[in-house]
Amino acid sequence: MNNVKMSRKFICSMAMPLAMMFAAFQTSALVACSDDKSVSGGASEEPSVYALKDITVAARAYYARTLESDGGSGEIAVSAPSNLFLYGGEAHLLELDTVTLEPLNDTAFTANICTMEPDILTGEVTNPCDEGETTGSFKFKDITLKSPVVLIEAVAGEVSLKAIVDVRDSGSFAIDAMSHLAYYRIANLVASGSSYAVAKTQAESELMSAFAFGESPVLRHAALSEGFPYDLLEKIGEEFGAAGSISGLSDSTKSALEASIEGLNIFTVVQFSPWNFESLGEGSAQYYQECLQKKTYYANLLASVFGYGACLAEKEGTFADISGNMFELMCAFGSWDIALRGRNGARINYTTGTMTDSRDGKTYKTVTLDLEGTSQTWMAENLKYEAEGSSCDDDQFEGASSSCSVGRIYSFVSMLDSTYYKGALFDEDGFVDYDSVNWDMVADSLEVLDFNMCPEGWHVARYEDWDTLFSYLRNNFGAELGEETNWLMQSFGNPTGFGMDMVAHLRGANGSYKVYFYPMMYLFAPTFLPESAPKPENSMSRAGVFGTIVSYSYSGERLGSHSHVTIEHYYGPATTGFVRCVKN
Repeated sequence: MNNVKMSRKFICSMAMPLAMMFAAFQTSALVACSDDKSVSGGASEEPSVYALKDITVAARAYYARTLESDGGSGEIAVSAPSNLFLYGGEAHLLELDTVTLEPLNDTAFTANICTMEPDILTGEVTNPCDEGETTGSFKFKDITLKSPVVLIEAVAGEVSLKAIVDVRDSGSFAIDAMSHLAYYRIANLVASGSSYAVAKTQAESELMSAFAFGESPVLRHAALSEGFPYDLLEKIGEEFGAAGSISGLSDSTKSALEASIEGLNIFTVVQFSPWNFESLGEGSAQYYQECLQKKTYYANLLASVFGYGACLAEKEGTFADISGNMFELMCAFGSWDIALRGRNGARINYTTGTMTDSRDGKTYKTVTLDLEGTSQTWMAENLKYEAEGSSCDDDQFEGASSSCSVGRIYSFVSMLDSTYYKGALFDEDGFVDYDSVNWDMVADSLEVLDFNMCPEGWHVARYEDWDTLFSYLRNNFGAELGEETNWLMQSFGNPTGFGMDMVAHLRGANGSYKVYFYPMMYLFAPTFLPESAPKPENSMSRAGVFGTIVSYSYSGERLGSHSHVTIEHYYGPATTGFVRCVKN
């Protein structure tokens, strides 16, 4: 079954669920199923002239150039790429000789590409869609052809997507990056002496081998149409058209391909955990999952381009260089994934497990780290025990999804279980507020205060616990002082198994979001810190008592529409935050 048929069959059968899903992403199914009169018949070798009278040929053009995002320090815009043909354009149909693919005449049929949105310049809807049509679709109505093989071209700005099709295969076609690549290969094979029928079959086979990677046709078409600027698509088309594979692309094209993928905004999205998007509803959750799937698709595409082949069992856990600024490939669970260069090389020996808190029955993931002779067992999740004084939300998370998705918020005062210095910590109404604590008395009594928020056999992480882990990351993997938490994040492979999350406030819907990064605060047993520990310039710590790791994010290297987030941290006064428990 050829590529056009396969796309049409799959998408027509899934039209309603895909239309609903892709509407949430600001993208849509790539082939419109036409109710108009279409043509019928086989696609076998035919004479060079063949009469087809009063037929309608329908198609939909889709191509999405990467959108730029705002690289501000606090907020980053993340948007699903929009179809370039959202604002219309023109389509042309030119009849071709079925043997040579030479044009039969100099005149092409012309159709307007429909839009349901105002033109960005004029504000007017210049080519409104007919009822039931989608943006980017067009039709050549009631035309008579001498040949069933035609060249269809969709033009918008500098983008000119092409497809060579046999109109008897369908009444509706996809004009996108995939059809454009097929155009180059078919034209090259016919010029080399192949018949159109043979060239089409061979090109479809080579396209599937080069660009399939097990993903759905819808995702594949979208990923290719959204991943590359048009000039790069042209280079890939020319070189793939000549060779029939992508492993033989020139070094310059490989480098441009890697750089284009590295700059996609999906890599901003997947730095966050799915719960950030799930809190906004089903459409946002699906958008996040689509970004994850595209990341996997691009990883396998790059592995093929750079000659690493499939991620087989013998390659499990290995890394492959793709010559990029930030990323490398990691083979995991039978598929290539895109990993942060260097960071995911921090393959600390660790084992995972679980533990159950007998107080409330909650089960937590655990990770035991082997730090060259020193062993630590941590909860690989934030504590969620509903203790007095804890909460799901804190002022710092105002407007964000519930922080209980990743753990409860605890306060230093609520964690204390000692009346050793009752006057320092309590008044007649119970716990005093943070500013009323007698910190001098607390500082004098740190050794006798009991932090029992964790289950039996576990303790609230101490500074020494964190520092042991951070020192290992600095000494073995080049982590900079104050940036060690980057190696603890779930994003890009979770190299240490620690499973730390970034907290974000998202606004928006339907694939267009503003992301605001919140500081992540982790409590540890209050203590005095050595001078070498990173502390804020103007520390507000009372009596020199520190008890919080404050991790904040900033936009690091900017690559295209992708703003990679780097995490820094300092030690702050004992206030509020998440809790990680360590096994005694």
